[in-house]
Amino acid sequence: MASTGAGKKKTPDEFCCGDVEAMASEFVDQGLDEPLVVKMHRHLGFCPPCQSFVASFSKTVRLLHAMPRKPAPDGLRQSIMKRTKKRS
Repeated sequence: MASTGAGKKKTPDEFCCGDVEAMASEFVDQGLDEPLVVKMHRHLGFCPPCQSFVASFSKTVRLLHAMPRKPAPDGLRQSIMKRTKKRS
């Protein structure tokens, strides 16, 4: 991701690339409040690296949702739970 510039401080009305990265999932899932959506669009309007990141992330999510779901193999849940308890 590109940075907002060396030494440049962002105002509360600005997003930096890290903000876009941190909120990409909620943005793609349309789970952000309107003020955050506005900030996201504002940043994406001038940041080609973030535009590419969000486009790629969005495509990945669409492809994953389009994949058929398959049930987990028998015993997988029990195996995971057993391993989790051993680490506790």
